[in-house]
Amino acid sequence: MQLDDFVKNTLVSISNGVKMANEEIDKKRNNPTEKVFLLRPGSEQEKGQGVAFDVAVTTEKSGNADTGISIAVVGLSLGGKVELSNQVVSRIQFVVNLGQWHG
Repeated sequence: MQLDDFVKNTLVSISNGVKMANEEIDKKRNNPTEKVFLLRPGSEQEKGQGVAFDVAVTTEKSGNADTGISIAVVGLSLGGKVELSNQVVSRIQFVVNLGQWHG
């Protein structure tokens, strides 16, 4: 999976999950205008803001062209054998800032 697809799918899933959780709880509450779950705006993870990512990515060369950055499972072992290839694995950490309250 490409990194951009992973980030997009993750953010959309988180947003949908928060919205769906609030809708489910609203069915059981008297005051459905107040949200129980919110994503807090900002990017300071220690304050509960933003969406933090910590991913291992690979770049792999095939012939003369790079195949791009993709998500990988690092240290995968198949039947006791570790498969090696011409890949570079990097760890990327970043926080996606939320521009407004969401829920």
